[in-house]
Amino acid sequence: MKLTSQSKTLSYNVFPLIFSLMLLMAATVTAKTFKPTFKPTMEISRATSDIDIDGLFKETAWKNTAWSDNFVERNPGDNIEPLVETKVMVTYNNDNLYVGFICYDDPATLRATMCQRDQYSGNDKVIILMDTYGVASWAYEFHVNPYGIQQDVLWTNIVGEDTGYDLIWNAAAQITESGYQVEIAIPFSSIRFPNQEIQSWRMDFWRVQPRESYHQYSWSANDRNEQCWPCQWGTVNGIRGVYPGKGIEVLPSFIANQSGEIADVFNPQIPFDNQDINGELSLGGKYSLNSDITLEATYNPDFSQIEADAAQIDVNSPVTLFLN
Repeated sequence: MKLTSQSKTLSYNVFPLIFSLMLLMAATVTAKTFKPTFKPTMEISRATSDIDIDGLFKETAWKNTAWSDNFVERNPGDNIEPLVETKVMVTYNNDNLYVGFICYDDPATLRATMCQRDQYSGNDKVIILMDTYGVASWAYEFHVNPYGIQQDVLWTNIVGEDTGYDLIWNAAAQITESGYQVEIAIPFSSIRFPNQEIQSWRMDFWRVQPRESYHQYSWSANDRNEQCWPCQWGTVNGIRGVYPGKGIEVLPSFIANQSGEIADVFNPQIPFDNQDINGELSLGGKYSLNSDITLEATYNPDFSQIEADAAQIDVNSPVTLFLN
């Protein structure tokens, strides 16, 4: 009876120890499941249906896209597991490259600015990086915040980021109960890439989460000893049968104005005298000869509506519009 009692006491003492060891082993296995991927690859396929850019992912095409959620924190951590989960999806059709982001987070903590294009900083956002020629000398950047506000940047290894660069592309975002999500369509006619049947592009997908620290997450792991930034990006394969645009842009415009006056301000019976409407036609054009040379020409340019200024529409102004 004494031995039996000792045996029972031993079993009662060992069970908590065994349970603790099991928890420790489970935690160790879980910790080892995260592994950063250097220079990842993604094989994408053509979209199975049309995609409406509204940030909702309601089209069946998104259900069949290539995707990845193996992001790493590159800053301030060094290739560690991110604080939040991010999923990126990529597909295409004859006209556009489509990229979708699902960013999990507490929506109450999101930082986003409702503003004009290119005018925000310090926001939550997602970024597409594209080196379509794989030469690591220049690349496109496409930024979108949780309100769908766009930023586009041209990066070069000589001057860095040119934030004044503008392309024609489309984006929309939705803030959800579990974070936010973004849909992006980049027309092939807006970008330059090799004129060949099968494309293989060096790309990376980023997410910025500014909180107590400025957290940056990326699809491709980061080697801080490597000075070539685009050389570390992943590769997107599988784009077939698409071709760059001809590099032709035409921007017609028509500006009209009308003025008038009261001939005798002391006679209330005199009607307001409107003069004839004056109108002017303007035409601008751009043609890209190759990746290094672009020709631009204008006829009767309206200097109040060039890219340096936001477009202006004014009525009953005492002065005409002018270049700021």
